[in-house]
Amino acid sequence: MKEQAEFYREALTGGLIEISEVIAWCDSVIMAEETPDVAIIEASLFGSAGKYRVADALSEVAGEYSKQRVRSRLFRLKQFR
Repeated sequence: MKEQAEFYREALTGGLIEISEVIAWCDSVIMAEETPDVAIIEASLFGSAGKYRVADALSEVAGEYSKQRVRSRLFRLKQFR
């Protein structure tokens, strides 16, 4: 989950995706998980506060992630946008 959150955080702050896409992802996680990470709930709720507030919340998602895999996904996203 942390790796996905970092991908969405970096894509949002880098202007590769819209805040609505991030909120939609957060909402899907909230609906799918029995006990979603509080930071994802906060990110969903902070949508109207702006992309940097959402990004700050996503940075608080617990767990580990691979920077290389996140960057690879971002690169692929950038190629297709």
